[in-house]
Amino acid sequence: MPLLQEAPVLVRARWRGFLACSIGMIEQFRAGSARPSHVCCLFGAILVFAGCGAKGDPKPPQRFAPSACAVRAIDPRTVEVVLPKTDVQGNSISGVEAVKIYYLSLGNKFPSSMEVFAKGEPILERRRQDLPSPGNAVRLSLSNFGRPAGWLVVVPFRAGNVAGEPSAVLAWLDPAF
Repeated sequence: MPLLQEAPVLVRARWRGFLACSIGMIEQFRAGSARPSHVCCLFGAILVFAGCGAKGDPKPPQRFAPSACAVRAIDPRTVEVVLPKTDVQGNSISGVEAVKIYYLSLGNKFPSSMEVFAKGEPILERRRQDLPSPGNAVRLSLSNFGRPAGWLVVVPFRAGNVAGEPSAVLAWLDPAF
């Protein structure tokens, strides 16, 4: 029990000794009698004892959603998608992890792009290895897609499955036409 009671006193005494040594070294350095190696060791010890860096757990940088893709229909069965160069905050991105096309069947009114994304079903997906760098176009063929008339949107995804802004809504015509 006496050892535990003396522990805070020992810690304070060590800090006092360390500070006295540090002040003594600085004064010797000013006088020109301290060796440079001792001074380097002193500053290294100060960094170790004082610590450096932010407190708390390290946090990875926050990833924002990518901007919307530019989309246009090349022909009735092919869509050209220009991948975004920036995220929604305006920062440049190194690429997107995936691009998905969502389909929503015809309803009573023209849907917004968020409605197609939220209520629609994913019909086509391209992953990073099949995609060009940001700002370049990729052509996606929908020739095997046999659904009735409806609406399409293209949504880019970043790593971690962070969905970007949906593109403008495209009309999908019945394959019989």
